[in-house]
Amino acid sequence: MPFKRIFTSIITTLFVFAPFVAMYERQNIYDMWSLKNYVAPANISKLASDTTMTSQATKIFYVARPTVQDKQAFISFCESAEKTIVLGCYKKGSGIYVYNVKDERLNGVLEVTAAHEMLHAAYDRLNSAEKANINKLTDAVFKDLKDERIKKNIESYRSRDPSVVPNELHSILATEVKTLTPELETYYKKYFIDRQKVVSLSTLYEAEFSKRTNQIEAYDLQLKSLKSEIDNYNVDLVNQAAIIDTESSRLQSLLKIENFAEYNSGIPGYKKLVNKYNSDIAILKAKINAYNVIIGQRNLIVTEEQELFNAIDTRVPSAK
Repeated sequence: MPFKRIFTSIITTLFVFAPFVAMYERQNIYDMWSLKNYVAPANISKLASDTTMTSQATKIFYVARPTVQDKQAFISFCESAEKTIVLGCYKKGSGIYVYNVKDERLNGVLEVTAAHEMLHAAYDRLNSAEKANINKLTDAVFKDLKDERIKKNIESYRSRDPSVVPNELHSILATEVKTLTPELETYYKKYFIDRQKVVSLSTLYEAEFSKRTNQIEAYDLQLKSLKSEIDNYNVDLVNQAAIIDTESSRLQSLLKIENFAEYNSGIPGYKKLVNKYNSDIAILKAKINAYNVIIGQRNLIVTEEQELFNAIDTRVPSAK
């Protein structure tokens, strides 16, 4: 075959396949173009590093031009029609926005949120077949999940818009669930060098809420028990007081008729009644003091818990 014909054949083949190559590589071409002059701010590169994002995940993250925003700016980007707390959002064609949680007790929340939103961007890049396969894997894990907090969170998404559940599971399972199936662990290695580090950050800040919730519940059980005991003592003391009054009246009557023998024989029993009453009064006062101390301790924990909620509360205040 003459060289010219061979060359023409090659050129023709290239022209035929070029559109298909471009279509297949369009995401990489777009990524290269998007990141051509991009230099990630220090806080953004730290989020990628601290969550052990792979080079592929970091690219996805950076292409979305992630930013950490204070409340007003964050609300303008991520305001939701739902009256729920949102810590981050991914908007295709716009970017990734992470709420700047400043409470040091919640260290880790920025990192987990950044990883969560990066995974939304990653899910958005999957084709239909890939999504179907991942959805099947994540749904199977969710069905066997024991974590009630995560289950409640997912069901909240489902009640508002069932179509977002697969996407949310894709992000939540990766960043919040320690043990996944081998298939999912292999899949998520595309995005994290050490996924467990992200999960540990999630566990760390979630513990700040759960330990306070658990402490409040423990205090409530103590208060319920003490209140029952206090109520019982109050009822019993009223009955004791009535008995003492009756016995006092009887003894006074004996004195009036100068029945000293019976009067004297009744005094020890009367004193015993009074001593029991005074002893129970002291016990009651101690229980009331204990109750008040626990109330004070509970209120401190409630205040701390409210501070934590306030630190992540991105909801728009309702108009009055």
